[in-house]
Amino acid sequence: MEPTALARYGLLLVFLNVVLDQSGLPIPAVPILVACGALAARGEISLTSLLLSATAVPGLVCAGQMAGKSRSQDLLPLLPACR
Repeated sequence: MEPTALARYGLLLVFLNVVLDQSGLPIPAVPILVACGALAARGEISLTSLLLSATAVPGLVCAGQMAGKSRSQDLLPLLPACR
């Protein structure tokens, strides 16, 4: 039995869908996540890879925001408009 297109490209689709969702576009990420979760439950794709591809973007966004908040006082004087 040949894998479906969702099983073949599901992780990339999840990653891109979450990127677009996090960038503010009105694209729902839940249907793709549910479909790929069902494929992971059937063993057609790796659950670990699915979780990593779904949480990579929000994790990087949160890390960037925390780094910006903690280091903003050091970085603001370097900007020409803040002098």
